[in-house]
This record gives sequence, C-alpha cells and structure tokens, in this order.
Amino acid sequence: MTNDQPMTPAKRHIIYTLIAVLISVLILFVVYAIVDKEADSLPTPVKAEERFKEIETPAKKWLNGHFGIFFRFKYLGNINWLIIPLLIYFFLAVKKPRRWQMALVFTWLLTALFIIIKGYTNFRYQFTLFPFTVTIILLLLWEISKDKKIYIKILCFSFVGLACAYNIYHYFDRYNFYWDIKVNEEKSRFPYQLIDYLNRDRALKESSKKVFALNQPLFFYYTNQKGIDMQSPQAQWATAHLTGNIGSREALFKEFKKILHVEYILLSASHLKFYQSGLLPEFLDCECRLVLKDNGWLLYRLREKPLERELKSPGYGKVKLWRPQQKQPGNNSSRFIIFTEKGKFTLEDCRVKERTRYIDCLAVRNNAPDENGQRILHFGYEFGRGILKMEPIQPRGRYIHFIVRVTVPPKLCNKENYVFISEYDGHNKNWQSTKVYFSSPNWRTYIVSRKIAPDSQRVLLGLRFTPQSPDHSLVIQDTRLYVSDNPI
Repeated sequence: MTNDQPMTPAKRHIIYTLIAVLISVLILFVVYAIVDKEADSLPTPVKAEERFKEIETPAKKWLNGHFGIFFRFKYLGNINWLIIPLLIYFFLAVKKPRRWQMALVFTWLLTALFIIIKGYTNFRYQFTLFPFTVTIILLLLWEISKDKKIYIKILCFSFVGLACAYNIYHYFDRYNFYWDIKVNEEKSRFPYQLIDYLNRDRALKESSKKVFALNQPLFFYYTNQKGIDMQSPQAQWATAHLTGNIGSREALFKEFKKILHVEYILLSASHLKFYQSGLLPEFLDCECRLVLKDNGWLLYRLREKPLERELKSPGYGKVKLWRPQQKQPGNNSSRFIIFTEKGKFTLEDCRVKERTRYIDCLAVRNNAPDENGQRILHFGYEFGRGILKMEPIQPRGRYIHFIVRVTVPPKLCNKENYVFISEYDGHNKNWQSTKVYFSSPNWRTYIVSRKIAPDSQRVLLGLRFTPQSPDHSLVIQDTRLYVSDNPI
C-alpha cells in the first residue's frame, strides 16, 4: 500500500511557476531566432522598404509588424508579450475585477488593436503603447503573486529582470551604436553646411519657391525658408508618385514646378535607399542636380526644364545608337561590342509589358557558365569601332552622357552590375571609369556622365551583367548617347 499525499498549494504554485518560466524561455528563443534572421540569408530577394522596417519575411511581418507591440524585441524589449498570458490568467482567476481594472484593460486593448491594424510598419507607433504595457504587466504580475509565497514573487520578478538584462546584452552593439549617433556624435553629424546654404539663399526667400522635405523636420526647425513636407495634404499626389512606381518623371516635374513651386528637394541618404523601388531615385538622377551632400543629408535642385527637353537643346549632340525597333531574328550580339564574355550569352529581341503597354526590347540571357562557373558579360559601344566607327562627333575633351533604360532581377541590384563609361589613360597606362549601379528591379532610366580627357586613347560605354543563373535576364528598352561641352 502506498501512502500518496496530496500536493500542497505551495508546491503546486512553484511547479506551475517553473513550467511557465520554461515555456517563456522557449518562446523567447523562438522569437529571437525569427526576428534576428538577416534578409541576406533568405532564399528570395526582398524590397528595400521591407528590409528597412524589418518585416521582409511573412514571420517577421507578423512578429515585428502586426504583433510588434509584443515581439519587436530590438526596440521594445522582450517582456511586452507577457501581457497576453497575464491578462488571460487574471480574468480567469479574478471573478469580479474592479471597474478601474476593466477600464484600463479596455483602453489598452482598443489602442493595441488600432496599432496592430494601422500602425504595424513602424516601431515608433508601437512605442507609444510601451510605457502603458509595461505598467500593466508589472501591476498584473503583482496582483497575481501578492498572495503567494515570497519565493514565488522573487522567481517571477527575477525572471522579468533577467529577461530584460539578456535583451540589453543581446542587442548591446545596436544600442551602443544608437547611443553614439544620438548622444556622442550628434553635433558632428548635423548638416550645418546644408542648413547654412539654405538660409543664405536670398532668391529662395524672396520668391514663392519652396523646399520639398522628405520627412525632414530639421528643415522646419533650423531654416527660415518656405517648405512643403512630404506628408502634407498638398503633397499627397507628388509623394505617392515619388515613393511608388507610378506616373512619369515629366508629370511629376510639372507638379513640382508649376503647382507646388518646388526649387529644392531635401532628404537623407537612408530615405533614398528606403524608396529605391519608387520613382524617387530616377527622378533625382534625371530631373535634378545634386547641390550639396552633408553628413548623410542630400540637397537636390530641380532643373530649369525636364531632362528630355534639355537634351534637345543645341548644346547637346546626339549620337545615333541601336534602338529596339530595329528588329532582327536570332542572336543580335553583333549590335554591340563584346568586351568580356565568360559563359554563353544571347541577345534577342522581345516584347515586354510595362504597366499597361507592350514595348520592344532586347533581352540579354546566359545559357551556360564558362568552365570556371562564371557568368559575366561586359558589352556596349566604343568610339572608333562598330557602329561608332565613322561617328563625326568626337568625345575627347568633352562630356559624354550615356542613358540606358533597363530592368534587372532583384538579386542583381548590386555592385557587380552597372552602366559604365571607361577611358584608357595612355600616359598612366590604366583604365578610369564612371559607374552607375543597378538599384531597382523595376524599369529605370540610368544616366552615367563623364568628362573625357583630351588625350584618351580609347573610350568605352556599356553595361556589365553578371547573372547568377540562366533564369536571370537583363532587358534593355533603350540606349542613348549625347555629347556636350558642359555637364548635364
């Protein structure tokens, strides 16, 4: 006969508490594994906006995004999620909660629901609920454990303290980086030169012209000029076109010049990366000139007239190049000069849908790598060879502007794939190049300009394409070349 004794309440409480702690540790381990996974290790490419907001995978979109109030450990700590089991336990254990407790929970739930649905992409919105959430967690933890033994209280609050300490340790380098930026280096990172430049622009101050600020509060704090914020009601149309892949550069230029009276565009380099998939990078490259770069801030000035109209002015000499309308069957690699070819490539005419219309293009594809497994194609034009052999317009001592409209796979938006102009310096016996890297999988116009030395022996312009598989193709809609005595 065994003499089984019933488990005492104290023993039962400590066992349940230990089980809860172990489950909590397991949840923390799983969440850290998901939210810390880098985008570079993912099998498919991601958008720059999603990478910036750290919601680039479905799992991270739920944990860092919709439920970031609970699981965005990097910015909000790792104990917010405890409010879920604590609230469930509280309302199951407490038969008649007080009215102020019900009001507190109802207010929190309503706010949390709104942020989960509407404000999940940015941790700043989630952070507004952070003090409220932590306060409720500590109150609930005390309310649940106040009648328990002292060691239960010590175990519960010690777990919370250790979890917080671990999160600080886990993201210490990140926190230290932000501390240096926001505290130790704040003055050295401030764009004093840019602010001074804007404040000294009397023509801007005395006219109706404005500065279009892409989420830059410092412009309104530190300058005395007129400006338009990207989120203001009057800027909604322009902002939608800049940040999205819609509309045209010409329509946006007209909106800025004729409707909004914008003279400058102010933004940070991080915002330029953030909106890589939109029209912003192409608009800045084609319809603006970079005036000033200061500690990570960029100031662009709109041209006097759109780029396409400027290129038709007498100061620009147009050199006739290949156009996709000149259709030929089969491999059309003869249209270009092949500078480097590692692997087997084909260049064939095709029709591609761009938004609502089909356009004639040239598709560059790789059928097989070389014997070393490499896939590299360096191709384009050279003055004095191929279709430029008899070209009367000479580039030496002048500026040349090579304009290409292409689309590439997302994985090829890197420093291995680009548009270039190169010249050979016979005196120093080396090549000098200007490059513009592919930065978006959408259709984009790239401009690369360079002043050619008077004694350059060779001048090349073209594209570098390094596919990672036969599925990757570079599709060219247009190539154009202009020569001028002045920068574009």
